[in-house]
Amino acid sequence: MRLHIFFCFLQLFIFLDGSVMFCQTSVQKDSLKLILKTTKSDTTKCNLLNKLIEDEYDETVWPKYNEQLGEIAKAHVEKIKSTKTITDKFYLRQLSNHYNNNGYLAMLHHGDTKKAIEWFNNALKIDIEIDNKLGMASNYNSLAVVYSNTGDKKKTLEYYYKSLKISEEINDKNNLAIVLTNIAKIQHEEGDKENALENMHKSLKLRLQLGNQNGIANSYNNLATVYSKNKEFDKAQEYYTKSLEILEKSHDKIGIANVNWNLGNLYIKRKKIDCDSSDEACKKNALLKAKEYYVKSLHLHQESGNKRDEADVLTSIGWLDFTFLNIAEAERCATQALQLGEELGFPKVIKEACNLLYEIEAYRKNWESAFSYYKKYVAMKDSINSDENTKASVKEQLKYDYEKQAIADSIRMDGEKKLISAKLSEEKTKSYALYGGLAVVVLFAAFMFNRFKVTSKQKQIIELKEKETQKQKELIEEKQKEIVDSINYAKRIQYTLLAHAEFLKANLPEHFISFIPKDIVSGDFYWATKKDNKFYLAICDSTGHGVPGAFMSLLNISFLNEAITERNISEPNKIFDYVRQRLIDNMNKEGQKDGFDGTLICIEGNKVTYASANNKPILIHNNDLIELGADRMPVGIGEKQDLFKLHELDVVKGDTLYLYTDGYADQFGGLKGKKFKYKQLNELILKINTETMYDQKMVLEENFNLWKNNLEQVDDVCVVGIKF
Repeated sequence: MRLHIFFCFLQLFIFLDGSVMFCQTSVQKDSLKLILKTTKSDTTKCNLLNKLIEDEYDETVWPKYNEQLGEIAKAHVEKIKSTKTITDKFYLRQLSNHYNNNGYLAMLHHGDTKKAIEWFNNALKIDIEIDNKLGMASNYNSLAVVYSNTGDKKKTLEYYYKSLKISEEINDKNNLAIVLTNIAKIQHEEGDKENALENMHKSLKLRLQLGNQNGIANSYNNLATVYSKNKEFDKAQEYYTKSLEILEKSHDKIGIANVNWNLGNLYIKRKKIDCDSSDEACKKNALLKAKEYYVKSLHLHQESGNKRDEADVLTSIGWLDFTFLNIAEAERCATQALQLGEELGFPKVIKEACNLLYEIEAYRKNWESAFSYYKKYVAMKDSINSDENTKASVKEQLKYDYEKQAIADSIRMDGEKKLISAKLSEEKTKSYALYGGLAVVVLFAAFMFNRFKVTSKQKQIIELKEKETQKQKELIEEKQKEIVDSINYAKRIQYTLLAHAEFLKANLPEHFISFIPKDIVSGDFYWATKKDNKFYLAICDSTGHGVPGAFMSLLNISFLNEAITERNISEPNKIFDYVRQRLIDNMNKEGQKDGFDGTLICIEGNKVTYASANNKPILIHNNDLIELGADRMPVGIGEKQDLFKLHELDVVKGDTLYLYTDGYADQFGGLKGKKFKYKQLNELILKINTETMYDQKMVLEENFNLWKNNLEQVDDVCVVGIKF
């Protein structure tokens, strides 16, 4: 697969199309790397390197594979050329892939437009030489994306239509979907809503046929933006939500970032409709919500090294800060965006940044500086909206339609000529062939009758088998759907038993809960109740995860609730003792060791007491981290059956208490695929404890996803922070 797909993330405004889903497991990748080290076959090496480049999107790793691919391919191509028999197209295709990858690196990570064009042209030259139409379509699309970012609409459309023509010729549905979306983007910018929507729906239909989930997500994103522009806001919100659901499942950072940016834009547009002209609070809330989406988008683009879209989001944040009269912050964002635009050589980025800087300087009444930015803004605007560029879209569309019609007319005329010639020949030979033809027909009819009887019998057998196979397939799909629907329903039941946000907020004004289940339902749970002015909060990890863990969590919540509300037990340690006995009496008849690890705290005024099974709470006091005590035994059958201890905490205003299960620390990831560990988690908590509760939650979750990357989540995760 070629890395031109990633270029669709560089598209201007909203159409950021064509992400890749990484489905290789770490075990499979390790196996590929092992084979790569041991194999002596260069053909096998090339295939493995291509697979690793495709699946391991990590700028610190895959450029190394790309370089190896280039070295092997170049060596073989030189050898072939020296013998003057270029017959092995395989290595030429690998060399083309190498050049295409280099173009991607030059563009996205180094902002070197000129070098990117050079690499793509080198790849295209090889593909033309060996008549590799798939590669030609890919490189034409990549070149179009580069020229789109430089503002050269004429070349952009020329290359898009070349890619589209070849993709239709070879029926490459994947590239067809990408190019149709990119053409729709330009049509949308020029106000051609009808054709833009038609091409987007064509692209979505192709992706649904292919089952390309991230492609489907990007199509939803694109459609949502068109609906947003046409003030169909509810429809836009629906499609953005669909897009985000798919992208979050595949952890596609750039795709998630783009949808968040678009959601920010949507909130800004909606405030004009949803808020009364005199309702300043409504308008302010809408703008703050938009900024929240923008900031999340910015962080994800910075993590991904996506400078092009980072610049656009910086400009959007700058405009919001300017609206709130945060002039210094607005100037900082605009200046960063301008620097990125000039570094990348993208006129549209430069134009938007200069427009904002002009407004800022005009507000300050620095007229000379404002005029300087305004001149630059107009120059970039004229460059993008030149007459040549304005006419390019219509010209390329007409050229494309004309060529298709010309081919159809040529085929029709050729067919008519052949028909006339055949009729003349038929008249001359008809009398000679008549009797011989009749004899052949009789013999052929007898033969066909015999074959018809055999074929009919075979057809009946095949149709019967197909019906049985289809019936089995439908039965399996129905059962699978029933199971998934049941688990989703179980999730809703489980979530109703967890502590409600309103209840927690009423009793813990400053707190956060980061809850990331491994599967649809979870063995981890957070539960709270209040009795006689005492507020109880439990953070626990039940035995197992998924469906078995969820069953255990429901049972554990039931016993905790029974101990406090029915048995009137008030001390956390005695509550744990009671729940352990209930679990032993009800669950451990056949030697199972079911139960949970966790912490139960009780807050009564300024007094805090707790009991803890295996999980040590963390207290931050005066920016010092204190690891609190815990009993080294579970709530259930373990090696020890001692009574649980009651711990008391002396907390003062400003202290922060953290409770967590083992899922975060046990997650494998990072560059070496190792566990995160408690030490690193505690260091991270200490580092961020001065931030707001919301920001701490976001940092913890973003850091978890970054560490995990493409590895499978090993356990449920639950982290809670409480500021006193």
